[in-house]
Amino acid sequence: MSIIEKIISQSTEIVTVKFEQKETLANLMQFYLYDSSEYNDDEVDSSGKMDLGEYFDAYWLEPERYPFFIKHADKLVGFALIRQLNQDQHSVAEFFVMKKYRRLGIGKRAAFLLFDMFQSEWHIAQEHNNLAAQTFWKSIVKEYTNNNFQETFSNSQPKGPKQIFRSNAVY
Repeated sequence: MSIIEKIISQSTEIVTVKFEQKETLANLMQFYLYDSSEYNDDEVDSSGKMDLGEYFDAYWLEPERYPFFIKHADKLVGFALIRQLNQDQHSVAEFFVMKKYRRLGIGKRAAFLLFDMFQSEWHIAQEHNNLAAQTFWKSIVKEYTNNNFQETFSNSQPKGPKQIFRSNAVY
């Protein structure tokens, strides 16, 4: 591990989003939804905001949903929404790192922390036309699992490539 990777590793953390911080997450989601709108039909509403979706509030109501902030050097740089599919399966429902913090290893470190946090089988799907997300996730999963994963196609939302692996893989 290089010195820069070590600094990123030590400075990146995953923090649970408390109910009182819900509005902060909603604000960050506006950036994410805007970025994602080039890959779907999402539009702003009459007030100029993107719709947070029907499951946003469920992250504080349903025990199988987990909202997290991604912090780096004590700065809020993104978020991850994790969903438990069943007792031994999790998925990354949403994952976002602000553009100025991308390509620094922060997203990779955050993903590794999440995988280690939930020892289970993981399912990570990407939109079929979001090539940047596909490249990111395939690279992350390949490194985390030492190339020990399965790739399939997801016919549910999002429709596109999906990586499946166990988080207890040695890396």
